[in-house]
Amino acid sequence: MNANRLKRSHLKTYLISIISVTAIFSSIGTLMIRGIEEWGYSSMEKELSGLTRGHSYSIGNALEAKRVVDSLLAERIMMTAKAVSEEPEPYTTEYLSGIAKAMGVDSIIVYDEKCNARYSADEAYIGFSPPDGHPAKAFFDSTLISYVGEIREDAVKGGDIKYGYLRLSKGGFIQAGISKAEIGTMMSGLELDRLLNEIKGTGSIRFVSYAGRDFKIISSTDEGSKGKYLEEDERLAVSHGKSLSTPAGTDWDRIYRVIVPVYSRGSNAGSLIIGTEMKETDSLIVMLSNFGILLLGTVYAVLLFMILSSYRKDKRLWKVAYTDDVTGLPNSLYLKEVLEDKLLRMRNTNFAVLMVNLTDLKTINMILGYETGDRMVKEISERLETLAKNGLTLYRFAADRFVFLYEGCRNRHDSRAIAMRIDDLFVKPFRLNESFKYMSVQVGISDTDGAQKSADQLLKEASVSLGSIKDVEDSSLAFFDSYMENELQREEAIEEELSKLLQGEGDGRFYLMFQPMVSMEDDRITGFEALARFESKALGLVMPMEFIRIAERKQIICQLGEVIFREACSFLRELKTIGQDEIKVAVNVSGVQLMRDCFSEGVRDIIERCGADPSMIELEITESILVSDFEEINERLRLLRNQGIRIHLDDFGTGYSSLHRLKELQVDTLKIDRSFISSIDDSGEEDSIVRDIISMAHRIGLVAIAEGVETKSQKDYLKSNGCDIYQGYLMSPPLEKHKAIDLLMQINSGPELTDENQTA
Repeated sequence: MNANRLKRSHLKTYLISIISVTAIFSSIGTLMIRGIEEWGYSSMEKELSGLTRGHSYSIGNALEAKRVVDSLLAERIMMTAKAVSEEPEPYTTEYLSGIAKAMGVDSIIVYDEKCNARYSADEAYIGFSPPDGHPAKAFFDSTLISYVGEIREDAVKGGDIKYGYLRLSKGGFIQAGISKAEIGTMMSGLELDRLLNEIKGTGSIRFVSYAGRDFKIISSTDEGSKGKYLEEDERLAVSHGKSLSTPAGTDWDRIYRVIVPVYSRGSNAGSLIIGTEMKETDSLIVMLSNFGILLLGTVYAVLLFMILSSYRKDKRLWKVAYTDDVTGLPNSLYLKEVLEDKLLRMRNTNFAVLMVNLTDLKTINMILGYETGDRMVKEISERLETLAKNGLTLYRFAADRFVFLYEGCRNRHDSRAIAMRIDDLFVKPFRLNESFKYMSVQVGISDTDGAQKSADQLLKEASVSLGSIKDVEDSSLAFFDSYMENELQREEAIEEELSKLLQGEGDGRFYLMFQPMVSMEDDRITGFEALARFESKALGLVMPMEFIRIAERKQIICQLGEVIFREACSFLRELKTIGQDEIKVAVNVSGVQLMRDCFSEGVRDIIERCGADPSMIELEITESILVSDFEEINERLRLLRNQGIRIHLDDFGTGYSSLHRLKELQVDTLKIDRSFISSIDDSGEEDSIVRDIISMAHRIGLVAIAEGVETKSQKDYLKSNGCDIYQGYLMSPPLEKHKAIDLLMQINSGPELTDENQTA
């Protein structure tokens, strides 16, 4: 499924809505015109027959008419509230005023989930909070979805008004109302006394006559009709309780005569004869039809505007939520929704997920820049899209990963064939500026194979199978298998144990080990790196590389990080109590933690609660964090340094840092990766890379720390080249807290160490 198909699918929903609304309003318009025509030719008959039914029947008619009008008023109020509810917040006063005017209501107020008036067509209501006993508060406290009340006095501006309420799904409700004056205007034509006067005084009525039970006209507005008797056909119709309507007069002066039986207490009391001019009725039909069409057109235009506005807004949100900016392909969020839907609806269909990993993309981004990398990704997506047919759909899953969803995959032979075709696409190099670049890929495959799996499970299995590919030259393809499944089960077990631990449950133990950092100048301990450890009865000791990765993936690293940081601050406080208040403690921070908006404030809060000195705290970040968003991360580091916290750039030299931007980076220390230190041996050969890193760090004002120092020759080399601090097994492995304190007291409280007595 490509982006254009996604757009058509998205547009289809709104086109259906527009067509449905248009069809509904067309039907309403047709029925309305027909109703007006029927009313035009029968309204006088109905009205005048009502006059002859007696005062009690007239009152009954008036009450029924009042109920109908009241129902129409309630419907108008609720239509207004529903129209507002379908438009997303925020609302402006002008917008609500426009809706009120278009819908013929006098007041629109939108209350939030705390029963406070947040928006209103009249600014006087904004901020109003109804007290207990107020109808709006009673509706808010009830379980009703909608309600229309009786006419009451308005609590803010006074005056009588009829209000209706509609509850919103997210909390809060909409209140719309029509004033008593407006209601009075609508009801005026239905008041009995006024109705009688209007019938008598309407210009379209030529005459009104009343005949008794003997069919003799005993009263008439036409004096010449008095004393006459009804015709035979008119008598017959009235005797059988039927109405008779006949045109009379000439073509130039047509009169429409209506004769209806009049009942009193269930029996025939006479007949009513009405003569009305046809031309005025026709004019009235035309006028009311035009007015009705105008009113329907206005409501239709408002609804159409709301649908189109919603479409434009949703289109922008949909594009952000479901498509990749660089390639225009549907993204991972859309993939998960589509896959979950297909797995649910097509249970007997086999699916395969082929996850394509671009192994060299990070290097290209670092060397040639992200703009060049994006152009290459765009070209890669175009090549991959050539395969997107016959049940294959392509998605941009992550920065360096694409996913093919293979619907109807018969067996692994089919998916392997697709993987080989993917590999063939990368035989041809990509053109980058003035040079060519080959891109190698890896494909991890997972499939349903007749089993019921979720979208998350399939994607996780494909990712795990990718992670199992260790050597690109050996194989670029891997299927998810039972061994990987065992690894996945272990991962889920670790996640469960970690979650229990964070909830204060389970039998797991989480603690810190501390490895000393030693000054090259005097061999005294200047600080400790806090290293997290986790073990449980079921899993035994789980190494940090394993459980930290799982915590990041399962979105619990932030809670885990808070536990680590609190323990580290507690260790600092303990050091202070024994007089070692100049010893620093370094804590590793993941990119997930650092990118949280509240991370800096959370660190400050923990420091304050623990009573720790911020200047004694050091946070260690890895170079890989900088790949995601250098500017944003650098700003967050600046906020942390402003609190007095020092920042270490850990694992420096592993290939992510851009050297020309290093000077801009908000860090205090470079920690040289242990892989460089291990290359220093006893042969006396110099390692120029380590020397250059130390020199570069000093030139830009940073402290150089070497990690993984295990031999005296390594230390001597580092010291001779100006390295400031080292850590490693030469001094000590990571220690539990009490042993770390004992070592600190032994080293820093005794005579200064020499190289000879240190290695004795």
